[in-house]
Amino acid sequence: MGPRVMHSGSTGREGRPIEGEAGDDQERFARVYDAYGQRVYAFALRLAGRKNEAEDLFSETMLRTFSAIKRGSEPEGDMFPWLCTICVNAFRDTKRKERTRRLYEEDVRSRYYPGSSWDPGAHGTSEQELGASWQQIHSLIAAMPSDQRTCLLLKLAGHSYQEICELMGVDQRQLKNSIQNAMYALRARFSHRK
Repeated sequence: MGPRVMHSGSTGREGRPIEGEAGDDQERFARVYDAYGQRVYAFALRLAGRKNEAEDLFSETMLRTFSAIKRGSEPEGDMFPWLCTICVNAFRDTKRKERTRRLYEEDVRSRYYPGSSWDPGAHGTSEQELGASWQQIHSLIAAMPSDQRTCLLLKLAGHSYQEICELMGVDQRQLKNSIQNAMYALRARFSHRK
């Protein structure tokens, strides 16, 4: 389907230049979106390879573009290369988070279910026991203090320490201590599985 073109009445935006125009951030963003949205979506689709991933990538690109416009950091002249750079960076960040999440999952599997494949039954753990373990983990996480739980879940979701610090309004030392304490609590509870 691709991005929907935004129109705000009969402003005649299509014929107006984008660069150097005065106006509020939303108007500048709307002009960029109208002029480049379809091309950036096509680029995101080629980059991601799948429609649903391309839509997510396009959305993230447009969010970052709006933030950059609010800061006044959009370039002069043709904006397409700049938008493609934003898109590529968003794609790399997504892949980096996916890789981090995958490595974390592999680490958990190797610690608690040693072996070459994720087959709980092969290690003397029934699916029922596995389900009970996950329920216990969820209960332990739910019982954590709100800030600690939020930090841990954001980290497990693949966010960087810097992103979490910005979202939570804490410094990196506090954040790392909070996540470390949460992981110690979980490990202590499940150390008998090793």
